[in-house]
Parts: sequence; structure tokens; C-alpha cells
Amino acid sequence: MNQQHQTIRALEEEQAQLQGHCHHLEEETGFLHARLEAQGLVLKNEQTLVTSQVSSAGTGRKDEHSCSLQQGHAAQLEALLSTSQLESCSLKKELQRKDEELQHLQEQLRDSQEALQGARQGKEDVQKESETQLLQRDQLVEQQKADLVAAREELSRCAGQLAELGSDQQQQAGELAVLRERHKTTQQEVCSRDQTIGTLRGDLRSAEEELARVKDEGKESAAEGSSLKGKLHQLQDDVRSLQEICGERGKAMAEQTCCIQQLQHEREICIGQGQKQAMLVERLQGELTSRERAHQTELEQLRAKLQHLQQELDVCKGKNQENLSHLQQRESTMERQSSDLEFLLQQCQTLKEEVFYYEEVVQKQERELCLQQEQLREAQEHLAMAKSKSSSTESSLDLYKKKYQAALNRAGELEGKVQSLEEELRDMSSQMRECDDTIINLCSKQLVLQQEMTGRRNQSAMEQLTQELHATQEELSRSLQHGHQHEQSIQGLREQLAASQTKCLEDEETLVNVQTEFASYTATHTLGKLELEVQSLRQDTAAEVERKQLEVAKLQQLIQQLEGQLRESRRLCAQKEQIMQRRDEQLRQAQAAMRQARSALQEKGLEVEKQRAEARSLDARLQQAQQEREQSQAASDSLQEEIQLLRQRLQDSQQQQQVAAQELVQQEEQLLLAQSSLQSTQEQLSERMAEGVRLEQASRRLEAEQRVLQEQLSSSTDEVEQSRKLLERLKAELSQWKQRHQVAVQQGMQHQHSMAKLELKLGSSQEQAKALQQQLQEQESTQRAELSQLQGREEELQRRLWRAQERERVLASEREELQRELHSSEQAATLQESALAQLQAELEAAQARERQSTRTLTAAEETVQALTLTTASCQEKQREALEKLSETAQAMAALRAELVRTQAREARLEEETAAYEERMRRLNGELKQLQGFQQQVRSFEEQLGERSSQVQHWQRRYQENAQALAQRDEDLVVVKVELASLKEKLHGAAEEAEALRSSLGAARSDSRRLHRESELVLANVSQWVKEQKQANDKLGHKIREQIKHIAQLTGEKDHLQEVLARLQQENRHLKGEVAERRIECERLKALQGSGLDARAGLRQPWPLLLGEE
Repeated sequence: MNQQHQTIRALEEEQAQLQGHCHHLEEETGFLHARLEAQGLVLKNEQTLVTSQVSSAGTGRKDEHSCSLQQGHAAQLEALLSTSQLESCSLKKELQRKDEELQHLQEQLRDSQEALQGARQGKEDVQKESETQLLQRDQLVEQQKADLVAAREELSRCAGQLAELGSDQQQQAGELAVLRERHKTTQQEVCSRDQTIGTLRGDLRSAEEELARVKDEGKESAAEGSSLKGKLHQLQDDVRSLQEICGERGKAMAEQTCCIQQLQHEREICIGQGQKQAMLVERLQGELTSRERAHQTELEQLRAKLQHLQQELDVCKGKNQENLSHLQQRESTMERQSSDLEFLLQQCQTLKEEVFYYEEVVQKQERELCLQQEQLREAQEHLAMAKSKSSSTESSLDLYKKKYQAALNRAGELEGKVQSLEEELRDMSSQMRECDDTIINLCSKQLVLQQEMTGRRNQSAMEQLTQELHATQEELSRSLQHGHQHEQSIQGLREQLAASQTKCLEDEETLVNVQTEFASYTATHTLGKLELEVQSLRQDTAAEVERKQLEVAKLQQLIQQLEGQLRESRRLCAQKEQIMQRRDEQLRQAQAAMRQARSALQEKGLEVEKQRAEARSLDARLQQAQQEREQSQAASDSLQEEIQLLRQRLQDSQQQQQVAAQELVQQEEQLLLAQSSLQSTQEQLSERMAEGVRLEQASRRLEAEQRVLQEQLSSSTDEVEQSRKLLERLKAELSQWKQRHQVAVQQGMQHQHSMAKLELKLGSSQEQAKALQQQLQEQESTQRAELSQLQGREEELQRRLWRAQERERVLASEREELQRELHSSEQAATLQESALAQLQAELEAAQARERQSTRTLTAAEETVQALTLTTASCQEKQREALEKLSETAQAMAALRAELVRTQAREARLEEETAAYEERMRRLNGELKQLQGFQQQVRSFEEQLGERSSQVQHWQRRYQENAQALAQRDEDLVVVKVELASLKEKLHGAAEEAEALRSSLGAARSDSRRLHRESELVLANVSQWVKEQKQANDKLGHKIREQIKHIAQLTGEKDHLQEVLARLQQENRHLKGEVAERRIECERLKALQGSGLDARAGLRQPWPLLLGEE
């Protein structure tokens, strides 16, 4: 934008300069008109004087001395006329130069108007783009505000979730405390139950001892045998019942142990879950604090960006307003300048027409003088015959008057023809200019179409353009032929003028002869009157000679002053030319710097290609890393499947363990039933002790019952063997489960080793990713450095261009000064022209001047021919210049294509960098996912360790249970001996059994309640985990949206950079066009200067011929 402002200012300054120059030209033309009018008045006065002298000469007689004086005066007048002709030639040259300058200024004005129109269009495009960018930025700001509101709502919701989690944690802590207290109570109850079991075992031993003692007593006493047989039968029944009770008690004990173990396991799980929850809460708090901080930083960054964008918007608005005001001012100034230029052009045309008119008037006056001279000759002839032929003289005078009028009419017709030819010449010149403009436009169109054709490769349009160019060239050739024809017609008219002038000279010679004859006649006839008239004429001539001498002295002084001014102006021009040469050298240096910058850009392009190759290699590495990551993901998936299988196996083993625990509980219940049967047997024994007499009577019956009891004992032994087989089978199953557990542990170790290998691979992949990130960061830093270098070079180039523009302004100011000096010199020249006009008026009175004018006309014709040759050479040079312009335009098109390619490469690099950034973000996300998987794997390993410890604990429990079962088998053998001791302790055992039953019911109810509470805790934990997952998903979604917004902002930034690059290219293009136009103007000036020098060289022989004559 600054460059556009500078270009527009430079154009405005050039327009102001052109306006000033046009004003100067208007003033000079006005001054010239005034001088021409003064010259016309002087010529009229001189004509009246000449006619008065001729009439006085006709009326009176002249003396020979007066004739000699008049001849001397005529010689002086001829010298003065020669000098005045020289000065008139110089004035005509200056007029031609000024006309060329006017044409050049008009072309510059047209170029400046076109440049202003292009600048206005560029400004309108920039304004439209800025408005669209502002709308997009407003939309982005609104989206970011909505995102901020949503983020705040999410923060408030997360805070509420944190509060709920804190309350849940407190509740869980209270529940853990309650569970710990219940666990303590259950441990105390278990200890009391162990004590009661120990007492029951002692009672069983004592009962077995009593049974053995009873058996001995039965062997000793046969009388008691029958009763003992019945008692044994009853005791066997009791033993069976006791065995069943012991089995039930064992099962109950197993169930209690299982419940205890479950409670311990649940306690450990609850403690671990509480610790995990505490860790999770701490981690969540840390994540929340970090996210809050990150969110605050992002908010601050967004606010800073918003403020920066608002500042940029304000700056852009201010710049736009300034640009609008400047453009409005420039438009107003351009309109004024265009109106002023049109007015000036009209004035110049009117001035040219007036100049031509005055020239025609001068020619008419010359012709009138010639006719008057002829009339004077005729009058002298008629005066010789005045006395005898007065009537004939009057008729001849009438005839001469008629001839004079016919000559005047013919001269008017010739002047009309000349005017029509001049108008045709003007039309032709305007047509030539229009043709030149059309050629320039067509060249520009051709360049544009060539650029389009390089992209589209349409040969048909090129052929059409070439046809159009050939047509325009043919039209130009036709117009040139037409111009040559007009020039030939002008030459014919000039030849006619030369012939008429020769006739005038002949008439003047005849008039001189008539005057001499008239003088001799008057000398013979009237001497007295001639003497008086000669005296008066002498006095008049003396006065006129003095006056002329004074005027000549004044003119010589003016000539000396003008020569001094010309010398000073030449010296200043030489200095200015030196300055211009220096400026040209500086411009060449700037062009060399631009070439160096372009070469540097090409080098940068090569470096960029190298970076692209490196980026491709990095892409290949990233793809390899992605493949390895996919392989690691597949391995982790397989590991997860194996872990799930292990979990299922562990669940199956737990179910089997639960089944075994249920069987143990059933055995304990059977033991309880056996205890109840023992109590019943004790009651029966007490009753039968009282009924011993009845037992003795029923001894026979008891023997029969003994047999039955023996059979029952055999069956009981069979049942014991079956129970032993069951125990052995359970032991085998336990050993199998142990083996399976060992295999599972080995598999878990193998999985741990594989996980360790995967972790190593992941670490290596992470290190590779980090290395890739570092490489990408280094590449980004190098790219940034290169971009900064390029921006610095661009700034240096802009500074150089600005300096060049400042130099151009200085040159423009110097040109203005030179123009002023030229204006002053032109004013002095106008003064000289006035003096020359007077001298021309005096010289026109001389007769010898007309002879020399014929020769000068011939020389002028030669100069015209030379000018035609020079015009042909100029046209050839113009064609060469057009060819050079086309070549330069092609070179500029190639440079523009290269610039477009470099811009496309930069855009591709930016896109690739954006893709690399996105890939790096994806890799970071995948790395985070891998870290999450690693954490999950670690948690699974911890769970496996816990499960392995649990399995070992269960193995120990199984070993202890096996030992306990072996001990119980031994105790069952001992129970048979200790049945006697059980009789005394049946009542205490019954009471203790009732207490145990109540405690077992309470323990079962407590265990069920604990199980339900643990299930509730697990449900709450699962719900909390689900909520956390949902919150994490929402946060990830929002982060993705923010990343999308950031990508949109980066895209907008890239778009703004592309717009700035386009504007810079347009500015460079405008500067290049301005430089090309300046170069073209300088070439045209040089060509014009060479043409003027040639014309001056051709016109130099004309004054030399005058001096020789």
C-alpha cells in the first residue's frame, strides 16, 4: 500500500509538473502572439513608410547622393534581416521543440491517467479483499467468543464434577472406615469360633477315649454286652450323625474362611481402589489445574490476538480512509489536470492556428508588397506617359487593380489549400498517434495474451493477434504513404510559391528599372522641387539613421545578454546532463542489485527444493514409524486379547474356588448335624443308663442289633473310604489348578517380557519421533530464518526503490528548475524574437532579400527531403524500439512467470509445512495414546501381580485346608475313641452349638451385606469412570475444534500473506512499467534531440548562403 501511495504521489507530482510546464507554454505562446501582433504592426508601419517614400519618389526627384545613402541603408537592412532570419530560424526550432514537448507531455499525461486508473482498480480490489478479510475475521472472533463461552461452561461443569467426586471420595472414606470396623469384628468372631472348634475337638477326643473304655468294659462284661451292643448301635448312629455334623462344621468353617478371605480381599481391593481414586483425584486435580492454566494462557493469547487484530483493523481502516481521501484528492486533482490539459491543448491548437494565420498574413503582406511594387512600376510607366496618356493610365490602373484582386483571390485559395493540407496533416498526425496508441495497446494485449497462451497454449488466438498486428502495420504503412503524398503535395505548393517569388523578383527588377527611368525623367523636368524634397528626405533619413543606430545598439546589447544567457543555459544543461548520467548509473546499479536479488531468490528456490527432498525423506521415515506403531498396536491388541483370556481363566478359577468353598460350607453344616446327633445320642445314653435293667433283658435283641450295627459300621467305613476318595480327587484337582496357575504365571511372565520388549520398541519409536520432531523444528527454524532473510532483502529492495523514487523526485524538481530556466531563456528569446521581427520588417523592405529567399527555399526543400529521410530513420528506430519493447515485455513475462512459480513453490512449502505440523500433531496424539496404552499395560501388570499374589494366597489357603482335612481324618479316627467323653459334655456342646449357629447367621448376614456394599462401591466407581471418560471425550472434541480454528487462522494468515505478495508484485510491476516508460521517454527524447540536431545541421547552410551573398 505504501508503494502504491508513493507511485500515486509520484504520478501526481508529474502531473503537477506537466501542468506547470503547460502553463509556461501558454504564457510563452501568449507572449509570442503579442510579439507577432507587434511585428504585424511594425510591418504595416514600414509598408506605409515605403509607400510614402515611393510616392515621394514618384512626385519628386531624387538626388544621386540620397540614392547612395538609401543603398547603404538597404545594405544595413539586409544585414539586419540576415541576423533576424537566423533568430527566426532559432525561434522556429524552439517552437518545434515546444510542440514536441507538448506532444510528449500529452503522452505522459495519458500514461499517468492509465497508471492512475490501474492504481484505482488495484485499490478497489485491495479494499474488497480487506473487507472480505474483515468479515472473515469478525466471524472468527464470534466463533472464538462462542468457544470461550462453551469452555467456561465446561469449566464450571468440571468444577461441579470435582465437587461431586470429592463428596463421593468422602463417602467412600466413611464406608472404608465402617468396613474396617466390621472386619475387626469379624476377625474377633473368627478367633472365638476357632477357640470353640478347639474345645469341640478336645471333647471329641475325650468322647473317643470314653468309647474305647466302654468297648473294653463291654468285652469284660457279657451282661453289659447286650446293652452295650444296643448302645453301640446307637453310638454308631450318633457317630454317623457326628461325622455328618463335623462335615457340616468343616463346610461352615471353609465357608467362614472363604468369607474371611473374600472380606480381606475386598478390603485390599477397596484400599487399592481408594488409593487409586485418591491418585485419580490428585491426577485429575493436576490435569484440571494444568488445563485451567493452558486455557487461561490460550484465553490470554486469544485476547492478545484479538487486540492485535483490532489494532490491525484500526490501522487498516485508517489506511483505507487515508487512501480514500488521497484518492479523492487525486481524482479531483486529476480531473482538474485533465480539464486544464484539455484547455491547454485547445489553447495550443488555437495558438498554432493563430501562428499559421499570422504566417499566412505575412505571406499575404509580402504578396501585396509585390503587387504594390508591380503597381508602382506600372504607375511609373504611366507617369512617363502621364501627360499624353492619362486616360490609358487610369484604365491600366483599373486593370491592375483587377489583377491585384485576382491575385489576392488566388492567394486566398492557395492559403485555403495550405490550411486544408495542414488540417489533413494534423489529422494524419492524430491518426498516427492513435495508431501508435493502438500499437502500444496491442503490444500490451499481446503480452497478456502471450502469458495466457503459455498457460493455455492456444495458437489460434496468437494467429489472430498476429493478423491484427499485420493489419495495423498495413494501416500504418498506408497512413505513412498518405503522409508522403501530402508531403509531396506540400513540396509542389512550395515550388509554386518559389515560382511566384521568382516572378515577384522579376517584377521588382522591372520596377527598379522604371524607378531609375522615372528618376531620370524627374531630374530632367523638375529640379527645384527635387532639391526641396531631397533636403527634406536627407533630414528624414538622418533622423531615421540615428534612430536605427540607437535601435541597433540596443539590439546588440540584447544579443550580447542573450548570448550570455544561452551560455549559462548550455552550462546548466551540461551539468544537468552529467547529473542525469549519474542518476542513470545509479539506476543501473539498482538494476544490478535487483538481478543479484533475483539470483539469490533462485538460490533460495534451490534450497527450498533441497528442503522438499529432505521433507520427503522425513515423510518416508514418518511412514516407517507409523508402520512400526501399527505393528506395536497390533502386538498390544494381541496382548490385550491374551490378558482378557487370562482374566476369563482367573474368573473361571474363582468360580471353581467358590464352588469348592460352597462344598466346604456344606461339610461344615454336616458337622453341625453330627454334633446335634451327638447331643441326641447323649440324651439317649442318659435315658438308657437309667434303663440298664431293661437293656440286660433285651440283650438278645441287642445282639441282633449288634449285627445290624456291624453291617452299619461296614457301610460307614465304605462311606469314609468314599469321602477319602473325594478328598484325593479334590487334591488332584487342586494340583491341576496349581499347575494351571503356574502355566498362567509363566504366560504372564512371557507377556511381561513381550510388553517390556514392546516398551523398548515404543521408546525407540518415541526417540525416533522426537528426533523427527527436532529435525522438523530445525527445518522450520531454517525456513523461518530464510523467510526472514527474504523479507529483509525485500525490505532492502523496497528501500532502494524508495531511494530511487526520491532520486526521481529530486530529478523532477531539477527538471522543474531547468524548465523554469528554459522558460526564462524562452522569454529572453521572445524578446529577441520581437527585435528580430522589427529587423524582419526592415529586411522585407529590401529587394535583395527576395533573391536570397529563393535560394533559402531551395535549401529548405533540401532540408525537407532530409527531414523525410530522418522521419523514415525515426520510424525505423521506432520499429526497433517496439521490437525491443516486445522483447522486454517477453522478458518481463518470463520474470513474472518465474515469480509466479516461486510464489507457487512458497505456497507449496507452506502447505507442506502445515501438513508436517498436522502430522506432528497426529504423531503427538498417537504418542499420547501409546503412553496411555503403556499406563494401561502397567495397570494390567499391577493387576496381574495382585492376582498372582491372590492366587498364591489361595494356594496357601488350599494347603492349609488340605492339612486341616488330613487332621480331620485323624480326628475322625480319634472321635470313635472319644465318644464316651462326649456323654458328659453334650449339654455344653449344645449351648456352644447354639451360640455358634447364632454367630454363623450374623456372620453370613454381615458377609452378604459387605458383598452388597462392595458391589455398590464397584458400581459407583464404574459410573465415575464412565463420567470421566465422557468428560475426557468432550475435552478432546473441544481441543480438536480449537485446533481446527487455529488451522483456519493459519489459513487466513497465509491468505493475507499471499494478498500482500500479490500487492508487492503489482507494485513491482507498476514500478517496472514506470521505469520502462521513463526509459522509452528518454529514448524518444534522445531520438527527438538527434532529429533536431539533424534538422539544425540541414538548416545551417541557409544563413551561410545569406552571409555569402
